[in-house]
Amino acid sequence: MNNESKENNTIKLKKDVVKNIAIVFLSIMLILTFFSNSIMNKSLPEVATKYIQSETITEKIRGTGVVEADDPYSVMVKDSRVIHSVAVKEGDTVSKDQVLFYLEEGDSEELDKAQKDLEDLIYKYTAGALSGEMSAQAYNQATSGQVSSMAVYEAQILAAKQRVKTAQENVDSIARQQTVASGSTDSDSDLNQAKLDLEEAQIKLNTAKAKYDELKAVVDAGNSNTTSAQSEKDAAELELANAKAKYETKQDAIVAQINDTSITAFKNAYDNKYSALNSKNEVSELLFYGTDPNKDEKKAINDADALNDWIYATKSTIAEAESEIKDITEAYKAYMGAISDYSSKDAAMEAAKNKYNEYSSAVSKLSSAESDYNSAKNKVDELTTKITRLTNEQSENKAGNQQLINDLAIRKADADLELARAKEDQAQLLLDISKTLDLANQNSIIREQREKVEKLKQDASGAQITSPVDGIVLSVAKKAGETTSASDPVATIQVAGKPMYMKITVSAEQAKKVQVGDTAELQNSWYYSDNMMIKLAKIVNDPNNPAKSRQLVFSVEGEVTNGESLSISVGQRAREYDRVVPNSAIREDNKGKFIYTIEEKGTPFGNRYKAKRIDVEVITSDDNNTAINADVDSWAYVITTSDKPISQGQQVRLSD
Repeated sequence: MNNESKENNTIKLKKDVVKNIAIVFLSIMLILTFFSNSIMNKSLPEVATKYIQSETITEKIRGTGVVEADDPYSVMVKDSRVIHSVAVKEGDTVSKDQVLFYLEEGDSEELDKAQKDLEDLIYKYTAGALSGEMSAQAYNQATSGQVSSMAVYEAQILAAKQRVKTAQENVDSIARQQTVASGSTDSDSDLNQAKLDLEEAQIKLNTAKAKYDELKAVVDAGNSNTTSAQSEKDAAELELANAKAKYETKQDAIVAQINDTSITAFKNAYDNKYSALNSKNEVSELLFYGTDPNKDEKKAINDADALNDWIYATKSTIAEAESEIKDITEAYKAYMGAISDYSSKDAAMEAAKNKYNEYSSAVSKLSSAESDYNSAKNKVDELTTKITRLTNEQSENKAGNQQLINDLAIRKADADLELARAKEDQAQLLLDISKTLDLANQNSIIREQREKVEKLKQDASGAQITSPVDGIVLSVAKKAGETTSASDPVATIQVAGKPMYMKITVSAEQAKKVQVGDTAELQNSWYYSDNMMIKLAKIVNDPNNPAKSRQLVFSVEGEVTNGESLSISVGQRAREYDRVVPNSAIREDNKGKFIYTIEEKGTPFGNRYKAKRIDVEVITSDDNNTAINADVDSWAYVITTSDKPISQGQQVRLSD
């Protein structure tokens, strides 16, 4: 009994131990689970959220632009001068006639060059006038400015040319008289030349005659062949007509056999091959022209398959079909042979005609050669008669002609002297006129250069450059030691009273939300003076994208400098939207804009929260909120901020 009681106590003790161990284990697991959830929650990103709700948004267009001067004044300097010092800097306010630059002493480069050019022109003019080439009278006229008109010079040149011509004619006349008086004549040389011409004409005549004889013999021999060739051509033409008629008769005989019954039988015998043929005309064309689109009968024999198929399909026996094929083939070949024979005979006739034309050309050339020969012979005869007459006259007069020869020699010497003087005076006249006009032109250039020097002296900048207007210095282009240029401004000034402007680029849809005259607000207005005024002056197409973009041009008044960057907003139209979130909720990556909403899930240990990505379309926004278009409930929580980066599906914890 005692043993049994001890055994029961032992069993009970073991059960109590196991029970206590289980309780301790479960307690430890519970404690670990609680603390692990707390530790995990502390490591999760902490996010702030806000309901998506309906709100009113004031639509504004925002942008940043660079302030630029409107029609700035460029300060120019006409001459090249070295800058000694600069009296202003960019951004300075200047008044009219205020000193901008001080210049170094001395004349400008333009004035120095102009004076040097004037000295060179005067030297060149003096050297030309004192060259000694001009006559004294011309020199006095040129240097005193007494230049005649071109009409006077032209008349003088014409008179000098006429004097030379008259003197030359006198010399030539006396020379001819001397030739006659001395008994010499040109008739002998004329006669010799005529004899040479006659010999040349005779050679040409003989050559032409030989060619003529050769061609005439060929043509005479070919005349008999021409008649024979014509007969052969006529016979070939008759044979061609007969062969063609025979071939066409065979064609007509076959075509006459074609009817609906025979077409049907033909199509049945050659099922798919000729199934498209439906009429007698179509079958006839296929038989005699085959597949030739131009229907050339000369090609029919090459497309004989269709003809053979037809005959074999429609004749009672093979022997009958072969006889029909043989007849039409022989008739066709005979026809083609007749065409070839006729072409050959026709070519022979054309060759004979060409030979005759060549003969006619030779006859024409021979006639021309005979005419030249006769003309040369007549000239020789005339010159021979003339020389005989002149020779007889010279012999009779030679004895009493010596005194005339002596007188003509004296007159010839005087005429030669007059001709030389006329030519010399003509050359001097031309030289005088040329030099006079050249000096007159140089004198005119010198006068213009003197006027240029005087003008440069009058336009000289003096010792300083002053501002021509009141305004603000936008830029200073030169510094001490640099040289001014007539083509480049030394400074640029924004004229007082003229506004500046800036541009921002927006979409065409955004541009519709504003109108000219709207006042823009500065994003950081506290930084600028209270008198700053920015107004929309005009809306123009964006030159880089005129179809989709516009440029808003604003006038800017107030204390602002050229090149300064301003961030502005414009537009005052309010509208209520169904889904509005804080601006901080809008995120963007390479896939576009999106938001994160809270996805809640209950667990035994409490609620769990996960971030869910929702792609959105931004409709509009203001300084605080953004209206969106998205597939999301209007009462959903949206994540506005996070202390750590988050991603789609990531677990987060809500801030208190």
